[in-house]
Formats: sequence, structure tokens, C-alpha cells
Amino acid sequence: PGSGRVWRTLQKYNSVTQTTSSGQPLPERVNGRSFFTFDQTYSEKSTTVHVYDGVAKGIVQSVVGGLNGTIFAYGQTSSGKTYTMQGSGTIQDGGSSGATGGVVHMAARDIFSHISTTPDRAFLLRVSFIEIYNEEVRDLLISGAGDPSNPNGGDRILAI
Repeated sequence: PGSGRVWRTLQKYNSVTQTTSSGQPLPERVNGRSFFTFDQTYSEKSTTVHVYDGVAKGIVQSVVGGLNGTIFAYGQTSSGKTYTMQGSGTIQDGGSSGATGGVVHMAARDIFSHISTTPDRAFLLRVSFIEIYNEEVRDLLISGAGDPSNPNGGDRILAI
């Protein structure tokens, strides 16, 4: 947990693994073609719970143990990053009407569950929710951050 691991969600019919005859991953570049190695892949049939358990749960366990943690979703537009991170509902739903929580909800649930069962320890939580879209950085926790004329809300400066 907490190490630099990489996961990728594969699109339908795009789950090809290429290895050498001995089973070793191909080098990063062969004859001008790039190859990439992933620790885990997820298909379109994978649930958000599967992704959370495989990707984020170990990071959350490290965080409640006192380490810093980052969960970063990267990918093509409309590939499911927002759904995976936020789920199908809104905070106002409170998880009702069949809404499914995303990785953020599951992480918050596990963090606060750990805090509630550890009364002899003080916790300080600091979180950031950042979106990078078309090379524009937005802080999703600042009201007004969606306004292009006021990308960071007020006179605050967003530094990553």
C-alpha cells in the first residue's frame, strides 16, 4: 500500500497483453512502438467496488496509518473517471434512489469508520479535490471554481 502503482480501465476488446516468449513484459519501445505495463486492469464489467478494493483501499489504509495518499484518475474524455470517482448520485441524494457511491464516497466511509473506532487517537484530515481538464486546473471544493473568469474562486491561488 502507498507505493507507486498504476491501474488502467480497459475498453471493450482492448485487453491485449504482450509479453516475450518467456512471459516477461515487452520493453517500453520496440521498433518505434510504445508498450506499457500496468499492475492491474479493469474491464467494463468491473464495478466501482472492485476498483475501490483493488486501487484505493490500500491507500486509505495507509492514510489512516499516518501517511499521505493520492488517488489520481487519468484518461480519455467520457471513459468513466467521474463516475468511478463520484458515483451515480449526488451528496444531496445521500445515497438514496439507487445511487451508487464512487471511490471518494467509499474512501470517506472507510476513513470516518476508522476514526469512529479509534477514540484514543486524534486525527487531522486535509483533502483536495482537483480537476485538470484541457490544461485548466480547478479546485472542486471552492464555490465558483467552475466560472472561467474566476477559475480558483476569489483571489485564491491554486498550487499543486
